Amino acid sequence: MAEPEFVKVKSNVECKSGDTKVGKFSNLEQCATAVSEKGGEFFIYGTGSKAGHCYVEHTKSHTCSEGWENDKYDFYKMSAATNVVKVKSGVECKSKDKGHGKFGTLGMCAAAVAKGGGKFFVYGTGKKAGACYTEYTKSDGCEEGWEKDSYDFYKFEEPKVEEQAKEQQGEFKAQKMATKGFCSDWKYLPEGGYPPRKNLKADPVQECAQRCHKAYGKPQAIYLRDKDMTCACSKGGCNQITSHKAYTSYKLTEQPAKEKKEAKKQSIPKEAAEALAKEMSNDSTKEAKFKADEKKDETFRKGLFRMGMRFQGLLHQLARSDDSEMAGEIKAECAKLEKKIPKYIINVNEELEKVELRNLKH
Repeated sequence: MAEPEFVKVKSNVECKSGDTKVGKFSNLEQCATAVSEKGGEFFIYGTGSKAGHCYVEHTKSHTCSEGWENDKYDFYKMSAATNVVKVKSGVECKSKDKGHGKFGTLGMCAAAVAKGGGKFFVYGTGKKAGACYTEYTKSDGCEEGWEKDSYDFYKFEEPKVEEQAKEQQGEFKAQKMATKGFCSDWKYLPEGGYPPRKNLKADPVQECAQRCHKAYGKPQAIYLRDKDMTCACSKGGCNQITSHKAYTSYKLTEQPAKEKKEAKKQSIPKEAAEALAKEMSNDSTKEAKFKADEKKDETFRKGLFRMGMRFQGLLHQLARSDDSEMAGEIKAECAKLEKKIPKYIINVNEELEKVELRNLKH
């Protein structure tokens, strides 16, 4: 279910009423969610040496008629939903419906309905107190007709967007929602609930939008936790907000510049696209020819180097040989090389003459 709404009533106390341990949690929101799922209306969350311990308090009022006891806990109550409007009392709609169970507060019922994408719901009174159903009707007028019963019929208020002057500018254009709270269709980042920020110097709205974009594709909405500017994403357009003073939601109304550039590329006229493709093809052909020529030149230079080394070796052997027969064979081998090596690199005859002159001197 969606994160419940809650407010702190008193610090460093617990109520002397009966209680039920729910578990130990790393943050307050997780404790509140677990309490909400059990239908609890009041709870305590541990601090100091009792940090993380979470209990449902079975008292009837936030004033704790049983009396307070000093301890390392903060006492909370689930708050009423402020983003819902009662349409009609003592009725239910004859439309199809879906039950969500029983809840201790209207706010918890509203959160369960919103999580499932519902727009209208009934909340039980009297003998049906706490029963919660989504009503699948198309309008708050219930065209299917009303049926008298121990329920009140509610609808969600449409979230309002503040005026353009309060837009957040950046790669994403973000508009702050007028209603304080978090997106009912929330989705945590892959790292978990409200992971630490990666860049404290960056605009928190833009940073969150980028992280949600990277994790799940282009987001339509996000929300921030006010106390530390950490955030979570929206599965859709955040069309319903669960009211909570500790969160601020934003509609994202403009795609990132990179995506706009890609979209612009896709909208190139057919003729221009064909011309661009032809130009790119020509560039590819030129590049391929250049690489082929470069490879051919490299092969040629390696061949010259090997022949040059071979020629130097033959000259060295000729200079040291006293055998006229062997000298003739070496000269014949040099003559073969002369046909392969360009004269501007090595003039074979000149080199042979130099060797013969050196031999005469000796």
